[in-house]
Amino acid sequence: VNSTGTDMAVTPNTVYNVKNYGAVGDGSTDDTAAIAATIALGGVTFFPAGTYIHTGLTLAAGTHLKGVGAGHMGLASSTTRRSILKMKNTTNADSITIPDALSYGIIEDIEVDGNKSNNASAGLGIKFTDAASAEECGWEIKKVEIYNTTQVGLYVGTNRQAFYGNHIIVDAAGEHGVQIKGSDATLIKLLV
Repeated sequence: VNSTGTDMAVTPNTVYNVKNYGAVGDGSTDDTAAIAATIALGGVTFFPAGTYIHTGLTLAAGTHLKGVGAGHMGLASSTTRRSILKMKNTTNADSITIPDALSYGIIEDIEVDGNKSNNASAGLGIKFTDAASAEECGWEIKKVEIYNTTQVGLYVGTNRQAFYGNHIIVDAAGEHGVQIKGSDATLIKLLV
């Protein structure tokens, strides 16, 4: 709503801070509902520095997750410059799921912590599900670290095309660091 009381249209560049919608980011509070509510607003979902506990996030087309940085591997030694999405204990689920038929979105400057020691039976870091038939997968994953996953850190499923990753670090993944079954993937500065 603008100063005259008129509703303003949400634009793709509108930034929504998850802490303004109930997320705490203290490393112990379950922030799943607050994160999901913020993502549902559209625009850019912004994560200030902190550790956000969740039970798994399913993203819609056009979702843009942005943090302040990822530093698990020493790129930023202080948690004041890190946005961490950490799986809740005993959730045993995938951290971030992108269903098929969703053709674009961005995840950047974030850490994805699968919390493997407390989620022993299932868990991928970022999962692009298998598609029924060939489809564009114009998602960008930029400056993201994925670690402590029980299974695969980054999974790009069958029939997913045109995935783009830039400066992705996958560490301490269970079965595989990265598994790409789709085609036309571009990976720049991938560290596994």
